[in-house]
Amino acid sequence: MNTTLRATGQITGLSLIVAPLALVGQSAFATATCQTTTPAATLVAPGVCGVEFTEAGDYTFNTPSGITKLHAVVVAGGASAQDYFGIYGGGGGDVQFFDVVDFDQPIDLTVGAGGQWSSANGDDSILNGDIVPGGWMTNSGNNNSEACDMNSEFFCAGGGAGGDAPSRVDGGAGVLASDVAGNSDLFPEIDGEPELGAGGDAILDGSSTIEDTPNIPGHGGNAFSQSTGGDGIDGAVYLRWPAPADSLASTGFDVTSGIAAAGAVTAGAAILVATRRRRHN
Repeated sequence: MNTTLRATGQITGLSLIVAPLALVGQSAFATATCQTTTPAATLVAPGVCGVEFTEAGDYTFNTPSGITKLHAVVVAGGASAQDYFGIYGGGGGDVQFFDVVDFDQPIDLTVGAGGQWSSANGDDSILNGDIVPGGWMTNSGNNNSEACDMNSEFFCAGGGAGGDAPSRVDGGAGVLASDVAGNSDLFPEIDGEPELGAGGDAILDGSSTIEDTPNIPGHGGNAFSQSTGGDGIDGAVYLRWPAPADSLASTGFDVTSGIAAAGAVTAGAAILVATRRRRHN
């Protein structure tokens, strides 16, 4: 066998060995599945299944059989912007993490509604009887404070679950689910996470306007003008558990892809052996 043919055979053999092994490692997360639940569970991170409730109301969730633990992040409803002798951005709903959730029985939960413009605080969210407080007029559900004009109390931004309002224009920060959960294995940091329970912004002066309230759970209503403002946003409940032990999310191995890969590896090895033998003959 000449040098060119031998080199081509060795490259082909190595490609058949290396490429399938890489594909097996990459395909596992994409094809993994979670148990069937109502609402439908999805794979929210490698090895993590979850469901979310983001509309106000009362729910009962039947957990799938065979799970070993369940964690939750619960967000209360945000307060509306208020017109009360002035204009106030609404306070954000509180956000809490529960690392021990009883799943032996159906889980009872309530997603707190956001307050309606100028008339309501945010409603509490509830998980198996544990209450997470809704936002109110200007303070967040966990009592982070508003910030008001130094010369007038008529224009204030709302406090957020993540802290006090930094100015009378900007509402207080919300919190990331991964942060409030301490970056637990079931609530890892994920790119693009929203800030839950942020406080509502307020107008800069009596004639200016600001953007609509972001549609993010627990957000306090933004104060659009001296006479109008936004509703608070409903809270949310996020439930998560480890993916099934036989799921690709945890094993990292796809049987069908594995068989195909094994065949390719065997063929590649045979080509390498043949080229080496011919080299020595």
